[in-house]
This record gives sequence, C-alpha cells and structure tokens, in this order.
Amino acid sequence: MGPLVAWRVLCGLRLGPQPTPDSLAGWKIADRGDSWIRMEASSWFMTAHIVFHIDEGHVSFATFVRYDRPMAALVWPALSIGHRRAVPDLLRYAVKRINRSRC
Repeated sequence: MGPLVAWRVLCGLRLGPQPTPDSLAGWKIADRGDSWIRMEASSWFMTAHIVFHIDEGHVSFATFVRYDRPMAALVWPALSIGHRRAVPDLLRYAVKRINRSRC
C-alpha cells in the first residue's frame, strides 16, 4: 500500500487534489521559508503536520501527529511503522518539488 492510500484510507486524512501550488502530495502547504516547508492534513480523529528542512544537501523530516480522538492512539502506532518505511521516497519527491519551485 502506497503512502497516499494509507494517509487517505487508514488515517482518513482529507488530502486535496494534486498537483496545486498550495499542496504537496495532497497535503496543504501551511507555511514555508527559504529552506523549509510545513504541510498539514487532518481527519476526524487526528491532525498531522510534516516539516521538511533542506540545508547544504541534507534533508531533515519530522512528523507531528496530534491525537484529536482516542482512536488515534490505537491507529497511529501501527501505521507509523509503514510511515517510517515510506519516508525516504517522500523525501526524494519533496526535494524534486522544492527544486522545481526554486527554478
């Protein structure tokens, strides 16, 4: 199962259409700076933020999940295993997208 399917189906995240100037992989771009971008999405039971930071050829990535309902505490720990496996592909996609926006 790909990350988009997991985010939409298993996490229930409401992701937008893609591609748009205000989204990345369906996630809303909530804020950005010269070397970082913060994306957000939510479902009925959780809110997630993903932050990318690019500096001198290095990419940092952090995921922040807020449990809005008790169910999230049951669902996210299991899904986070797949999430950590998908991160390398997500990082490659983000770097390509950011590089395109700088051109």
